[in-house]
Amino acid sequence: MDDDEGKARRNLLIASSLVVLGVWLEVPLPELADKVLGVKGGSSISDWRAWVAVLVVLGYLAHRYGFSEEASGLLKRWKQARWSRQAKGIRGLLVSDLRRSDQLDCNSRHFLRPLVEYRAALAQRTGLDTTKGERVRLEMGDFTMPHPEEWRGFARLDAKVEGRDTGFQGEEVKFKVTTVGKALVSVKAFVLFTVASRETTQSIAPLAAGVLAGGAALWKLVASLLP
Repeated sequence: MDDDEGKARRNLLIASSLVVLGVWLEVPLPELADKVLGVKGGSSISDWRAWVAVLVVLGYLAHRYGFSEEASGLLKRWKQARWSRQAKGIRGLLVSDLRRSDQLDCNSRHFLRPLVEYRAALAQRTGLDTTKGERVRLEMGDFTMPHPEEWRGFARLDAKVEGRDTGFQGEEVKFKVTTVGKALVSVKAFVLFTVASRETTQSIAPLAAGVLAGGAALWKLVASLLP
C-alpha cells in the first residue's frame, strides 16, 4: 500500500474493509501479525497492542485522506451538488406556498410582501371584472438568492388572469424562508441527495468506512483489556 496522496481514498477503503472483515470473521490478529512478521514459536504480540496498532494505522490513513486534495475536491463538488438539490427544494416550497396563498386568498409564509394587498392592487391595474369571477393568480418565475446562507432572496411573480393576458410584467418580490421551511427543505434535500448522489458515495464512503472500522477495532481493544 503506497503513500501517494492521490491514492489516499483507496488506501483508507481497503484498510477499513480488511479490518471490518477481520473483526466479523474473528481473525486472531496477534497470530496473523506473527505470520506476517515471520515470528515462530507462538504469539509474541498481545491482543491490545495489535488493536492499538490497527487504530493508529486507520487514524493515519483517515488523516491523509481528510487533508488530501482528492478529498477537498470531492467535498467541494458534494457541497455544490447538495446546494443545487436544496435550491430546487426552496423553489418547490415557494411555488407551493404561492399556490396556497392564491387558493385561500391569504398572505404568504415566506414572501415578505403582503400578497392579499398585492393582488388587490394588481386587480385594479389590470381592470378585472369581478362580476365574471375574474381574479388575479400569481405564478412564480425566476428566483435568485444572493445570500443563500441567510435563506433569502428575490422571486419574480407574474400576474395571470384565466382567459386573457394581463399585460403585466413580473415584479421581483423579496422572500425569506421560515425556520420550519428551512428544516423541511434541508431534511428532504439531505435524504434525497445522500441516497441518490454519486458525490456522496465518493466523498463520504471512505470516511464512513473508516469510522466503522475504527469502532470495530476499538471494541476489540476494549474486549482484549477486560478480564
